[in-house]
Amino acid sequence: MNIRLRQLRAFKAIVENASVSEAAVALGLTQSSVSKTLAGFETELGFALFDRVGKRLHLTERGRQFYRQAVNAIELLDGIRTAAEDIRDNVVARFRVAAIGPLSMSGYLPRVLRQLSAEFPEFRFSVETKTRAEIEDWIVGQHADVGLTLLPVQRGQLSSRTFASVKAVAILPAGHPLADRKCLSPAALADADIVMPRPTVRLRNLVEASFIQAGVELRPRFETSNAVSTA
Repeated sequence: MNIRLRQLRAFKAIVENASVSEAAVALGLTQSSVSKTLAGFETELGFALFDRVGKRLHLTERGRQFYRQAVNAIELLDGIRTAAEDIRDNVVARFRVAAIGPLSMSGYLPRVLRQLSAEFPEFRFSVETKTRAEIEDWIVGQHADVGLTLLPVQRGQLSSRTFASVKAVAILPAGHPLADRKCLSPAALADADIVMPRPTVRLRNLVEASFIQAGVELRPRFETSNAVSTA
């Protein structure tokens, strides 16, 4: 069996996006190319990684078992490549940051890294976008020096510090009947066509909790892979 890195990356992207088409966009490849890679990978492995339900893909039990190993292999190979580049370039030290999508894509992190880069010119900096669970795994496994995520953390051996508090906002089309309201209650959104991140995203959990507390059922019409995509 000759497992290739591109197969592992395609598999990981499909899991993270729950869609071949979205995985193709994330990888910068065509949908047909990713579909062909997945089909060939499953044939080579000898078992199905996904169940096909309509246009969506759901991990099989074997797929779930294999996913963690695939992620570990990708991280190991990426770490080896980074180490080789650091040795080649005589890098003295590297500062590694793991952040959830909204924070890694915000303007806050680049400003902080620019300041640190000026203060510590001998350092190289790397940023990885991860889920909350992956960030905690990376910190525990010493793959990252600091993690930027939503509180609270789940691992008891990790220490945390609040560095910012933000308000949750609803993004509405211009002219929407609710657009002029300063505050939106769950009851006001009960019949709205809501776009929400998937249940694995912390923001979704917080919104669901507020709806439950108000006695309103949250029924998203559209789901995305992360909070940023909802916009």
